Amino acid sequence: MTRRTKQMGSVITLALVVAFAFFRPDLPSLRNAPDVTFMTITGKAITMKSLLGKPVLVSFWATSCPSCVKEIPQLIELHRDFTNQGLTIIAVAMEYDIPSRVLQMTREKAIPYPVVLDPQGKLATAFDKVHYTPIHFLIAPDGSVADQSSGRIDSVAMHTAITHLVQ
Repeated sequence: MTRRTKQMGSVITLALVVAFAFFRPDLPSLRNAPDVTFMTITGKAITMKSLLGKPVLVSFWATSCPSCVKEIPQLIELHRDFTNQGLTIIAVAMEYDIPSRVLQMTREKAIPYPVVLDPQGKLATAFDKVHYTPIHFLIAPDGSVADQSSGRIDSVAMHTAITHLVQ
């Protein structure tokens, strides 16, 4: 490979990285959490209104999403660290996820926070049309969206953001 070919390859790679940074799929842009009801896999209904006054982390995930599965221990840790301070974590399985797989993974991973199925995609639509996973919405006690992120959760940043909300 010639030096010029290597330079062109580097320029193209850099251009692709910059393009992805600026033209990635848009994250949803909610200002306030939607007024929805989550139905857990255990049959419990949780309304967003009932969670006002407490921080909430809504995580859209799928059993077929490697990043989603890898971050479960981090979410369990956040649950352990903040549940006594009022944090509620709700994991919403995407509409394409097979319910039996969601139930199986919930048991296998011993997920302690509520897990919700979204078979018609109504929750994903309410949260500004979530199409891919993982996506996280950190809801402040006043119902506003304090933070949104896509991709595997940044535990340190999320820990810091939740600490700020529970103080």
